[in-house]
Amino acid sequence: MKTFLFLEIILFCCITSCNSIREADNLANKSEVTIIYPKEKFNKEASENHLAEGTSGIKGVLFTKEKSLFGFKAPLATKIYGINKSVLLFPVSDYFKSWYELRSKKENKKTRVYMSDEAFAQRFETTTDNFGRFNFEKLKPGKYFLQAFMELTITYNKEVNTGTGYTNFGSVNYYENRKFYKSQNQRIEKFVEITEDGEIIEVKLK
Repeated sequence: MKTFLFLEIILFCCITSCNSIREADNLANKSEVTIIYPKEKFNKEASENHLAEGTSGIKGVLFTKEKSLFGFKAPLATKIYGINKSVLLFPVSDYFKSWYELRSKKENKKTRVYMSDEAFAQRFETTTDNFGRFNFEKLKPGKYFLQAFMELTITYNKEVNTGTGYTNFGSVNYYENRKFYKSQNQRIEKFVEITEDGEIIEVKLK
């Protein structure tokens, strides 16, 4: 009898241990992220020429709105300006188009589409002021891509069941209105084209 009980304990420990390892493996597989890059060859000389000094510019303002729990920005919601946020400007090259198209098709929770380090280095960067404004000067005519990130903390109220009570007439459910917080990380992007020397483009990066 003791021998049988001992064997049961050993079997239980083995099963528990195996299940824990399998569970850890499953969690690791779920959190694993695949990184892919464009197959297009990057032309550094063309990008450097695109970013050479010119007489045009892009000035704008960065802002966004809270997304609802369904993922949509309410049209009448209050604007939230991007204060002291980095804004990146990339020249739109053949390599960039390849990256953007690949990202549109392949990017998801488990797949990230990156540029090469060499391509990512070919950019301008500025910081918004206390009103969300930014400015890129001395640009040449051509097509550019603006990118910024904003982190928001959204608050919302929800009725929560706090318990059940009993009266002479039966059970009663009690509810309480509680405040919840949810983080939103928004990637805000826009294509902009300068068509002639000396042109200043005004944009809303939203």
